[in-house]
Amino acid sequence: MASTEFSAAVFIRTGGSVSFEERPATSSDLDLQQAINAANSPDYVPPDDAGLSPRELILRAKSTRLYNIDGKLVRIPKTIYSDTTLDGYVVRRAVVTVSGSQRVETTTLQAGQLAGFLTPGAVTPVSFKMPDGAGSAIPEGSYMLQEFSFRDQQNGYTDVEVTYRMCQKWELIKL
Repeated sequence: MASTEFSAAVFIRTGGSVSFEERPATSSDLDLQQAINAANSPDYVPPDDAGLSPRELILRAKSTRLYNIDGKLVRIPKTIYSDTTLDGYVVRRAVVTVSGSQRVETTTLQAGQLAGFLTPGAVTPVSFKMPDGAGSAIPEGSYMLQEFSFRDQQNGYTDVEVTYRMCQKWELIKL
């Protein structure tokens, strides 16, 4: 077996998946969709609160929701949706999972190298090479580290595995 040193920068892609997460829709989901539709409307007009008294501003704030949709402010009335209305919707998003591995000499994987895999939030994933060494191996996007693991093979080599997860935006779907 060829000698290989651990590199936190490059893994060989071993697999991946696209799955979906789903949850019941809430009133906020329907309000957000209404705000997105208003922001993308050719008739979009930004809200104008100029000249309102403090009391009028408070009343407006209690009865409306203010959204920032791609830099456009949108004010929509607060709506209470019935369970029957909400039952007609679901919210889903795609989840991309990509895994990679390395087989390295055990002595080249040191404890200090694990520090680069301790960030709980969004990270730039390590580079993934295709098993044959050609082409891009993962979709672009913002990933979170799901797992970093290693198994000593007791023969001088260690198998190192890493898995990243990328969640797409939630999407409101009418059933």
